[in-house]
Amino acid sequence: MPTSQWCGILRNAMAHGGIAYLDKNGRSTYGNPVEKLLFASGKFDGDDKLVAVNLLRISEPDYRAFLGRWVDWLVASGVAGELAA
Repeated sequence: MPTSQWCGILRNAMAHGGIAYLDKNGRSTYGNPVEKLLFASGKFDGDDKLVAVNLLRISEPDYRAFLGRWVDWLVASGVAGELAA
């Protein structure tokens, strides 16, 4: 999957509430600890008809590691400073 598609799915899921919190078995259940995250994003045709659903699943530790590396990149690239200004 191209990075642009992966980032687009993640952005869309966060913007529209397409996030599920999953237990160690990858199921959404009440009362169990969250160990994985699922990001869901719909793909629509020109008439706003749903044609596909993209799903990204990641463990909580891997997601935290991703966020840390992303923040490091934002700081190193200067983007973080520009956004803060």
